[in-house]
Amino acid sequence: MQRLHDPAQAPVPGASCGPDRTARILERFRDERQRLIRRLVAAPAAAILAARNASTMATTAAAGLPLDAALPPALWPFAALTGALPAPDLLNRCALALCGTAPGPQDTAAVTRGWELAEATESLLAGGGDERLSLDPATGLNRYGCAPHPRSGVVAFSSCTASSVSAAGLAAAEAARRDLLEDALHAGHRVALNAGFGTAASRILDHYGARDLATALIVPSGTDAALLATAIVVARLQARPEPPPDPGRLDAPTITSVLVDPAETGSGVPAAARGRHFATTTAAGETVTRGEPVAGCPAGVEVETVALREPSGLPRAPDQVHDAFERVLERCCAVGHVILHRADCSKTGLSIPGTEACRRWSERFGDRLTIIVDASQARLDAAEVRRSLDAGWPVILTGSKFFGGPGFCGVLLLPAAQAGAITAGTPLMPGLRVYAAGLPSNPERAEWHAGLLLRWIVSLREMDAFGRCDAVRVEAGLREHGRRIAAHIRADPRLSLVPAGGSTPDSLAARSIVTFTVRAPHAARLMRLDELALVHLWLDRDLNEATHPAAMSWASGTAHRKHVAASRCRIGQPVRLGHGPDGPFGGLRLALDAAQLQQDDDGAALSLVFAKLALVLDHFDALSAPDPPAAG
Repeated sequence: MQRLHDPAQAPVPGASCGPDRTARILERFRDERQRLIRRLVAAPAAAILAARNASTMATTAAAGLPLDAALPPALWPFAALTGALPAPDLLNRCALALCGTAPGPQDTAAVTRGWELAEATESLLAGGGDERLSLDPATGLNRYGCAPHPRSGVVAFSSCTASSVSAAGLAAAEAARRDLLEDALHAGHRVALNAGFGTAASRILDHYGARDLATALIVPSGTDAALLATAIVVARLQARPEPPPDPGRLDAPTITSVLVDPAETGSGVPAAARGRHFATTTAAGETVTRGEPVAGCPAGVEVETVALREPSGLPRAPDQVHDAFERVLERCCAVGHVILHRADCSKTGLSIPGTEACRRWSERFGDRLTIIVDASQARLDAAEVRRSLDAGWPVILTGSKFFGGPGFCGVLLLPAAQAGAITAGTPLMPGLRVYAAGLPSNPERAEWHAGLLLRWIVSLREMDAFGRCDAVRVEAGLREHGRRIAAHIRADPRLSLVPAGGSTPDSLAARSIVTFTVRAPHAARLMRLDELALVHLWLDRDLNEATHPAAMSWASGTAHRKHVAASRCRIGQPVRLGHGPDGPFGGLRLALDAAQLQQDDDGAALSLVFAKLALVLDHFDALSAPDPPAAG
């Protein structure tokens, strides 16, 4: 058996692995091992945990490569430590190869306690979500085009969709992982994570000044929060005494969730609001059937939606939208219970129905109406969150939109009275157990995923910084970015600004997401969603690598043109806006996050985005012919 007493002496692997990758693996191993030994972890346990950390870092960075390509064969102990805890015999062999000493019972116990949190931070950040968070083997990116590590050189205005972790955010997550690992080595994995999640929940409440108003239920995503909120309402209604039979209600659904147009909210929210599975896997790793009811959800939970835009794509007048909501509420409250999801910042920055209208409806319809505030974008101030909680309205938030944290960190702020009923034993749908162990349906929380906690650690770092920021500075950032974006759009006749709307057009929500349409080449129509998806894709690709005739026009161009062609720009995903004579059309979005509103900015990043967009549109016919290349 080959021994690796000093991993620095390991043979250089083949070309498929690369010396640079091997050097990074070994450097990570040495650093982590030395740190653990300084924390008085015995050498065999330190070596095994450090090798696991290095190996999972390598396999995450090399997403899609076979294990023997991501890790050189000479480092076989590293490969053996990437997955589940190995059997004792293999663990012994790994320890002997890594440090020359077999682990004793105390070492094995330490490895068992620390196993989950010895996983690399980059790997943990990519876990604990559904298929939307899974890394594409061809690109190393998730469905949103984001990575669990910094994407060097990418210009990003994509916080309305998702963000890659920043260098500072990754450092914060790594520091937190190390602290959690140390706690786990002393008290166990479950104890360490429960304490960590409890602290994160308290920090979220403190950010909004809501510790006395609500309980924070951390969940993987805003869609998970919508499902949980629906389940809590269902549980509350099921706990009520049965009302006398009403012939007028026999053929009607018992509960109706009323939402804004699905184009303006998360794609899985309509299913979640019906108590149905919204994906094919859950954050707990369970396989489910999209669209099927969650076990325990009663029959008759339905969804109705209200359009926020005219066919032209322009926002409908707030009064018209409120009237449409009121008609739906009148009809549905007459035959059952209604869960109204108030959008506090939709995908395009619309916030509607307004809070005053919701208060009026709450008084009118009484206990036949439950209001939930979907503020998943988190583009609202703390006072608005507190007002909603004071009114008894649960609030859905995330750390992964405005605050720029990695995708998949949601929270449901549940007003204190409602939280008390759940913790007192009101049963929830048993099917929620397949979603996340931290839900009230599973009080032991035995399967908390550390990645969810680390994503919240990254987000809380940005939330704390934004909470310290001067409101005058934020206003100046909004105003200056808005001016620059409008000027760039006016300068290109192919682009048109979509005006802000909703009940609060001057709010942070409306001003920090800018939506615009794009005119199709050689046609008097606006681009369809499929065309915009190609534009969106090419913005984040190096056009110098394109195998198109169009590439010749910038390959022989100026240095600036080549720089623009090579730039990678990430903006919000396309959204459907309306339907014209030539069919449906959509728009692209630019979103500002909390960090961008605090920084001094000369406008160069925005200029680069619009220069790249112009280049893509100039050559759209050629670029749209074959499949675009994979991201690098």
